[in-house]
Amino acid sequence: MGDVYGRDPATSTYYNYTLMDNVPINDPVMPVFGIAHGRDQMGFVAWADQGGEYMEIVVNPDGTKSTTYTWAYPRFEYNVEYYQLYDELGNGFFDHLKEPFDYDVRMTYSFLFGDGTGATPAADYAGMALEYRQHLIETGELTPAGLTGDIPLRLDFIMADSESGIIGTSQVVVTTADDVRDILTEVVRGGITNVNSGLLGWQKKGESLSKPYKANFSMAIGTRGDFESMMEDMAALGVDVSFSRDMTTINQEMIGYYNTAVKCVSNWYASVDKSWLLPDNLPTLVFGYATPTKTAEWVRKLTDKVGDMSGSLTLSGISNVLSSNYSRTGAVTTLPEAVALYRETLEDVSGGMKLNLTRPNQYLWRYTSRYLQMPVGNSKYIFETDAVPFLQMVLAGTMELYAPYANFSFYTQDCILRMIDYNVSPSFILSKDPSWNLSDTYSANLYSTEYELYKEKIADIYGQVNGILREVQGMDWVSREVIENGVVVNTYRKDGVERTVIINYTGSPVSVGGTTVPAESAVAAG
Repeated sequence: MGDVYGRDPATSTYYNYTLMDNVPINDPVMPVFGIAHGRDQMGFVAWADQGGEYMEIVVNPDGTKSTTYTWAYPRFEYNVEYYQLYDELGNGFFDHLKEPFDYDVRMTYSFLFGDGTGATPAADYAGMALEYRQHLIETGELTPAGLTGDIPLRLDFIMADSESGIIGTSQVVVTTADDVRDILTEVVRGGITNVNSGLLGWQKKGESLSKPYKANFSMAIGTRGDFESMMEDMAALGVDVSFSRDMTTINQEMIGYYNTAVKCVSNWYASVDKSWLLPDNLPTLVFGYATPTKTAEWVRKLTDKVGDMSGSLTLSGISNVLSSNYSRTGAVTTLPEAVALYRETLEDVSGGMKLNLTRPNQYLWRYTSRYLQMPVGNSKYIFETDAVPFLQMVLAGTMELYAPYANFSFYTQDCILRMIDYNVSPSFILSKDPSWNLSDTYSANLYSTEYELYKEKIADIYGQVNGILREVQGMDWVSREVIENGVVVNTYRKDGVERTVIINYTGSPVSVGGTTVPAESAVAAG
């Protein structure tokens, strides 16, 4: 079903991996699974207290493996098979680790009964989510945030990236610091006041070729003074603008790999080939991973250099890529050691600012203020009949949750209703100039970002989602029921007050408990 926290690049069967243009499978971001036997009858939810870094969740649907039952279990990996190359022609042999991984496993199983009116939460996925959420609150991994008022809106900006030039590379700028000020000011004056933003490609050489820990500014994008002035102006309007940086994805045009890039157990550098996704005229199409030690070091360095300019920092890579490392000297950084290093780093950094993290794994939720690019679908296996907001119910009310960028096919009416159903806020990535300017850069996948094309859609989508979710901000999401195909009722409670949000995905009006919900719309009631 999926590796918890994703595949470890350093212990994969092969050192290199080709990223295709098909829809990727979503890996679990938390070490938890559950089974319900009949709705509101019996069930359990189980999670790993230890060993989650090596956990895989295995699920077999009925009709497979010579059984008529669906069954699931956790699988823990203690050794791996890998292909050991001995030349650059690809010749080699399969081998195993001489010493297995050294770690303990501890699982907790919590059994659920009934419809939630008894001693346990309901024996369904909503009850499982509430049980796991309570466990994370009790252990300090999650803390209720007390969110109230209008929901937030996330507006990220792609500022610059690099393309191949006649000699070397050249910088392509599509958004300046002044452009960010102008656009955000227009949005706020248009009536959307709860806004925050992340800046991608703000450094000299843009998003893909600048060193992660550098704070080198470019006159064409904006000097340090330009950014300081813009951020001060935005703070006066209540808008938090942060520098954004991927702290793990690297390439050899950006930085040397010696003592910097993750090495596999086979002694080759772990690599990802993105030639299927990027223009073939770029300086390089092969990417690697920074070691956990370097990633943590770079986060601290960048924070020291720009942390005083903003109230938050936006990070990716460190948030959702977990890798071990096998160095030339024979020293090994294990997955648990990498987790401990990341937690220690973000613990120190988060003391002075908010952290906006892209799809963070569960061990970093304690430090997350904003969860960016929240997955809103299932894992894409064909035997799954529906997607359910398990992750969203676990995290609801503990941090701000943001849907994928709406300007990349997440803007249909069905998607807007999904945001309301899953209790997540809209997000966009924008630029001042047309995105075709980026067609020969590493950011070519950002194919539609021009603000002028989306200014009306931003207001429309935010208005629809905020109009419903602001009615339940700060309340506890306690249940979700699909009362008929295409009609969902979410229930929220707080201090004896109960409200429902009814989502009608169908093409016809429906009536639920005396409340009429028009076709393809949502209503807050109670």
